[in-house]
Amino acid sequence: MPPFYYKHPREEALKKYYSMIFEQVKIPINLYHIPFASGVPISHELLHSLEKYPNLAGIKDSVDDAEVYHRFVSEFPKLNMRTGTDVNLKYALDHGMGAILAEGNNFTKQIASVFAAKRAGKDIDEPIAKLHAATKLLRAGGVDEYGPMKYALSLQMGTRQFYQRPPNSECD
Repeated sequence: MPPFYYKHPREEALKKYYSMIFEQVKIPINLYHIPFASGVPISHELLHSLEKYPNLAGIKDSVDDAEVYHRFVSEFPKLNMRTGTDVNLKYALDHGMGAILAEGNNFTKQIASVFAAKRAGKDIDEPIAKLHAATKLLRAGGVDEYGPMKYALSLQMGTRQFYQRPPNSECD
């Protein structure tokens, strides 16, 4: 990801930037699509330009928009298009993709149940529904989920609440 202070770089500049990395790094590389935080979306055009590199493994897409994720999966079936949100988890698993979920910090058992059911060839609708019900608790009240997520994690770990970096708010 380009440094945080470079917002909205030109497509050609991104291609050059990523190409320099792919030409030097020989291990598998996964790109992180989190435009709401980075200000730099990974476009399909950019991803197509990087397909020539054998070490392009895939991306982690942390956008909650199902349409955006579905387009990545359908257009790049050879790449592991991991979802970063529980919203797209069922679709990802049904299409042979993976997931790296922040919710895993708090809901490890619920997420493990989803993967166990999938590996066992069972229907995953029920464990997904339980995961969604649990994550809904973190989003209750319309506040950002990072404060409640970190607070819940501190309770699980038996420690005091983690400091919230601004602009995230503390849990009272």
